[in-house]
Amino acid sequence: MASANAPVPIILCGAKVSLGQESANFMKPEFEVDAACAEIPRLLSSEEPQPAEANHVGTHNYSARPRAVLFGRTYTNDKLQAVLDACKCKGEISWVIPGEAAAKNEVIGPGHATRVATNMKNVLTELANTGEMGQEGDFITIGPTASRAFSKWPTLYEAFHKAAYDTSFYYYKQNGELGAGPRKFSESFGWNVLRPDLHKILMDTVLANGIEVRYLQHVVEFLEIEDKGGVKLANGEILYADIVIAADGIRSKSWTIIGGVEPTTYSSGSAVFRCAYPTSRAMEIPSIQKNWSIPEKGETMHFFLGSASHGVMLIGKEKICWGWMHRDDGKTSQESWSAKLSSSTARQQLDEDGEWSAEYLSVVEKTPANSIIHWKLVWRDMQQTWTSPKGRVVQIGDAAHAFLPTAVNGATQAFEDAVSLPCCLRMSIDQQGLAGIPTATRIHNTLRLDRVSFIQQVGFKRRHALYNVDWEAAKKDPSVVAVEPQKWQYEHNPEKYATERFEECRDCLDTGKTFVNTNKPEHYTFVPWTVADIDAGKI
Repeated sequence: MASANAPVPIILCGAKVSLGQESANFMKPEFEVDAACAEIPRLLSSEEPQPAEANHVGTHNYSARPRAVLFGRTYTNDKLQAVLDACKCKGEISWVIPGEAAAKNEVIGPGHATRVATNMKNVLTELANTGEMGQEGDFITIGPTASRAFSKWPTLYEAFHKAAYDTSFYYYKQNGELGAGPRKFSESFGWNVLRPDLHKILMDTVLANGIEVRYLQHVVEFLEIEDKGGVKLANGEILYADIVIAADGIRSKSWTIIGGVEPTTYSSGSAVFRCAYPTSRAMEIPSIQKNWSIPEKGETMHFFLGSASHGVMLIGKEKICWGWMHRDDGKTSQESWSAKLSSSTARQQLDEDGEWSAEYLSVVEKTPANSIIHWKLVWRDMQQTWTSPKGRVVQIGDAAHAFLPTAVNGATQAFEDAVSLPCCLRMSIDQQGLAGIPTATRIHNTLRLDRVSFIQQVGFKRRHALYNVDWEAAKKDPSVVAVEPQKWQYEHNPEKYATERFEECRDCLDTGKTFVNTNKPEHYTFVPWTVADIDAGKI
């Protein structure tokens, strides 16, 4: 359960200004409403609207591209079609049109605006959580240890591989001079996939399996009693269950019950621009169209490596994603998806960093307004404990172990958690009933800790490698730059491992004997570490 950090921008089109304003107020705080209906084509093109006359509906904040357009019942088919025909990016946004029965039968009277706003919220939250609302997001890498687990759900497995990219990559010096490549994206890394596509695939699977989902539930506190875990919602409601899995990311509220306090954070001194927009827009740039045309087969990824920063560009048939990891100026970056800045500001920061590839800069400049996310990279000390004192609340994914982007493994380890934990729960509950849940969560924590800790450290090492390239060696073997995952990492099977090591691990926890994990490099012995240890070269 989670809520967005910023309200979702939408456009409301209707006949009565008074009704629109009242409905807009009811939509807060989850949604930010505007009523510039005649300006929809401009807004979808990330241009500044030029309304013929002002109205008092909504915020008139046009800094973010709208994610959905909702039409009132007065819009006839002809009027609707005229709006759709005027817009070029129909697939980039959700169009919500009232049903014919509602248009004929709904009575306008006391409470009508409340009913309208409630219906709109229900529709929009369902669209958002099923991945069908014009979602933002760049790409994410899913490793083979995660994708193999998808095979347990054939429809999910098929949908994932249909959406996944078949990527070739190239390495360039900062100025655009090719240093190495092309080289196929190694299967040891896995597959790239757009975040919105992956989100929709997962939600489709959840809903197809009849799992109930409650949308826009803002958790403010995690709780625990003797035989239950729980959450407290922003509206004061408290929910209890046999187990609560905290999968709410780097700022999880669960740390108060698990560690007492949130893990210490440290500025990395770096931040990253990240963005995705239609490839067709980038192909309007002559040099991009000539030199980096949309691939007939597969996708291409381009790395531009500087001495203290690096850029990346992934070109697919539908989307182009680009990013730039750089020194943090401390002015516009936040650890948030809502931290936006303009392409001109991004270009200025790139220019201050040195000479960059002309094509890369062109892609940056072509970015739609206010669609670049400026993410502050924050380091966190490794945490050994992911379970609550009574074992009824357990963290997984970034809530338990955050990764640097250069680890290229955060999502993969989250999926490995999602395989390991159910295996431990199944075996423990089979033996002890629901009373075995605390045992299961602690065994899961033990089985996963060493592996995750080492891969977290890989992110720091790969970051160093990207900024210290031996280009002569890279021309002969591009894997020198890539620092590809090793066999122990990509051949791991988290389900098999949990099943085979469960009993031994439980015995060690019961007797106090030392448990030795084998899902890590043979030479690695786990030692608790901090960011300060990394900086000092102790790890």
